[in-house]
Amino acid sequence: MIIKPTNKSVFLETVVYVKCKSHMRETLWEDLRGIANNINLPWLVVGDFNCVLAPEEKKGGKPHSMTKSITFLNCIMDSSLIDAEFISSTYTWCNGRSKRNRVWGRLDRALLNNEWSQRFTDTIVTHLVRIGSDHSPLLITIATSQINIQSYFRFLDFFIQQPDFMDIVKQAWSEEVYESPLWRFHLKFKNTCKKLSWWSKKYVGNIFENTAKMEIRVAELEEKCLNDNSDRNRMSYNNANAHLIMHIKKEEAFL
Repeated sequence: MIIKPTNKSVFLETVVYVKCKSHMRETLWEDLRGIANNINLPWLVVGDFNCVLAPEEKKGGKPHSMTKSITFLNCIMDSSLIDAEFISSTYTWCNGRSKRNRVWGRLDRALLNNEWSQRFTDTIVTHLVRIGSDHSPLLITIATSQINIQSYFRFLDFFIQQPDFMDIVKQAWSEEVYESPLWRFHLKFKNTCKKLSWWSKKYVGNIFENTAKMEIRVAELEEKCLNDNSDRNRMSYNNANAHLIMHIKKEEAFL
């Protein structure tokens, strides 16, 4: 796809999913070579390549044989692409099996051409934590912008799922107010919003900060599993991952 972020900027993005069997990949490699020979735009190739480029990109299972990477490496060189630098864990995939059979690998990556490297010098690829999948999402940041967001009370759907939600509402609504019936309704409603806002800040907290902290926790526990793939470490990782999914659902409700 050709993407135009602004009137003065345009780039080409190719999203790939590479076949697991090596003999079925040749058509894709040739397609990438063909694109490389016919464009002069900044070019990003990103996706699941189902192959590692070096032995250090795999942990567990049989030792990686570089012969399995040759056709991929040749395609990268022929297309004048470079492997984008990344932050966070080396591995983007895990088979999730038991201790003896667990394998990690860097199967997902972003490749850039020379025009991209010159145009977008601040490109950052972040390997996010795996959630509900055996692959890590890749977050590719080209530029950042600061947006000032006004803070005000919002009622969020997940409030009603919290065990103390109804207690807060009953307490706020039961406070005596006077004046006309309609004005009393207005004051009770306003008081309930105020109480819920206080409760949300104190007990629910910043939804996005909580998720970010939990992502760090999940990444730390996965690192523990990489160093010591014990039952205890895997249980801690799975438990933290489940809590992270709950936090992400809260983010979705907010959005």
